[in-house]
Amino acid sequence: MKQVALLLLSCVLLVACSDSTQEQPTTSVKQAKEIVGAELIANPQPTEKPKVVEFFAYFCPHCYSLEPYMETWLKKRPKVIEFERIPVTFGRKEMRIYAKAYYIAQMLGIEEQAHTAIFERFHKQKQPISNLAQVKDLLLSLGADAKAFDQAADSDELSTKVEYADNMSKEFQIRSVPSFVVNGQYLTNESLAGAKSALTKRLTQLARD
Repeated sequence: MKQVALLLLSCVLLVACSDSTQEQPTTSVKQAKEIVGAELIANPQPTEKPKVVEFFAYFCPHCYSLEPYMETWLKKRPKVIEFERIPVTFGRKEMRIYAKAYYIAQMLGIEEQAHTAIFERFHKQKQPISNLAQVKDLLLSLGADAKAFDQAADSDELSTKVEYADNMSKEFQIRSVPSFVVNGQYLTNESLAGAKSALTKRLTQLARD
């Protein structure tokens, strides 16, 4: 049954690396001028400091395969460049639990450990997460405190964070993952950059513009 459930979930979520449930905007991205390896955001929100925002999903195979490159980039990037991850939900219940898992881990101070563990649970162990009890078991195995977990899982802060993730995805009109918004002005991804290694280099270049 577990294998059948995973297969069904994978079939549903294969299309969830892109959001096919929403109408495509007529002005999702401006291309008023050519930018190598990126596109201009239609409604830019320029940041005061250089900043890269990664929109991702744990079940997305492209996000998973990009992780080693992102880990290297995060270690070597200029420290002036701020970085933020945002888990997308695209309005799907099965994706929302992963967003909660990410933000609970963040609230408990084990974001990086959990980020890797959740990816590996889905892609290596073939064990999808479908409820908070499974999230709790995973995070407790990483050293989280049970009481602290319960408080975080039942908090207004968690609801606010998940709502924030949904709003940011909509504001930047994210339609597929992994996608990156740089300095609130540029959108890039592996397809635009041409390769994973080229993508991480482009993130630094765009952030410095």
